[in-house]
Amino acid sequence: DFNLDKKRKSKIISLAYSSQQDIDAMTMKVFTRQKLLGYGNFANVYEVLCHINNKNYSLKQLPKVNILKRKALAMLWSERDMMIYNSLHIKDSPFIIQLKWAFQNSIDCCLVMDLAEGGDLSAILYKHVIEKRKLNSLNGHSNEDESMNEEDILYTRSLLPTKYQLQGFDESQVQLIAAEIILALEALHQQYVLYRDLKPKNICITTEGHIALTDFGLATVIKDDSYYLAPHRVGTPGYMAPEIASGYGYTFTADYFSLGATIYELLHGLTPFDNKKFRRISKMKASDINLWSYSISSSLSSNCHDLLNSLL
Repeated sequence: DFNLDKKRKSKIISLAYSSQQDIDAMTMKVFTRQKLLGYGNFANVYEVLCHINNKNYSLKQLPKVNILKRKALAMLWSERDMMIYNSLHIKDSPFIIQLKWAFQNSIDCCLVMDLAEGGDLSAILYKHVIEKRKLNSLNGHSNEDESMNEEDILYTRSLLPTKYQLQGFDESQVQLIAAEIILALEALHQQYVLYRDLKPKNICITTEGHIALTDFGLATVIKDDSYYLAPHRVGTPGYMAPEIASGYGYTFTADYFSLGATIYELLHGLTPFDNKKFRRISKMKASDINLWSYSISSSLSSNCHDLLNSLL
């Protein structure tokens, strides 16, 4: 018993959902864990085998203790509702993860989704950056501290000299990734879904090597051409559009700012803005030039410069 009031308790109890009429009630007994795909503040994601149809899926396991401790019940409910909305209205997009089932037991809330066993782009980029910097270290170009963790490596802007800053994927690789992200955003926006949390960690890679957007806990549906006013900032510092960070009304263009920050990170191996600086600022202003300043590697093409400058 987590001492929930009646309203909050009823919301967790009614989490159950099935996308298939012939498979209704699901429990953890139906699944066998294969391996851990990813983890976060609220949940772990596993590859699981479903014994009913002998297919593999991604299972997002959210401990109820974490949900209540972090007051994330609304986010869980929002993610479940948005994924059901996507399954009904955007089911034909190959670049958006689809929800199959939602259920709970006495300990966890679980969301079962399409499998994207390649992992998320943040983890893939992290491994790529490490390999490149090991190579630069052998060539005498790296000045990084060996004790630095993943967040330090990806978000410390002064880590390397400017001419060695391009540590991400090749431009041709990022072109394909960016094109598929745009198709995913277009599919969402055509159904009035504002994603609001685009970043490499929320982009998974399928077995075929294509992208799939996941984690819809911050997504919302807005009316066409209207401006959404949120009571507080929503998104991830460093990827959040200035109009969201400043508390202004915003619309679908906010997702394209996050796209620019994501493309920048995939190319450079770090974010365009100081993530840690964002966390320390209580009131951010879109007009603060120092906060929103960035530099683009001269190694990238003029078309890439133009795209990043337009988005950011």
